[in-house]
Amino acid sequence: MDQIKESYDVHGVTHSHSESIEAKKQAKLIQTGRLIMEAATTGLTKCNVKHGDSGLRDDFGGSFSTDLTDVIGTGYKCVTVQISGWYVDFASSDHHINTISFRFRNVSYNPTTGAVTWKLDGWYQDKNGDDDYQWRVWWTIFAVG
Repeated sequence: MDQIKESYDVHGVTHSHSESIEAKKQAKLIQTGRLIMEAATTGLTKCNVKHGDSGLRDDFGGSFSTDLTDVIGTGYKCVTVQISGWYVDFASSDHHINTISFRFRNVSYNPTTGAVTWKLDGWYQDKNGDDDYQWRVWWTIFAVG
């Protein structure tokens, strides 16, 4: 392994001990990541986490899609929505599951009104995808400002 004995700075502290080139590269990556995090959090004064759900819904066939909205409050700089749980169940029994899938897309935040909107797409089907079922999705909104 290549060794270096030159001095280098990590977070304003000079290091001069022997270290592999890979270790020096890792130290610079850590320093860069930490500086990016410090820049990203500078000026952030609030954080909010909110949970919600779609409510229990009846559906038919193999897929569903709906627009969802919740209000997190005004003045946030970064807002995201994550799936935090789900429930699906066929109306009748003895199905061999082919697909279970959920996704959030087109997440949008209005900093003036505090509204967060997004689209939920889901797939729940057996081999022929033509059955009645119920579904519910829980979400968590993360906001920093």
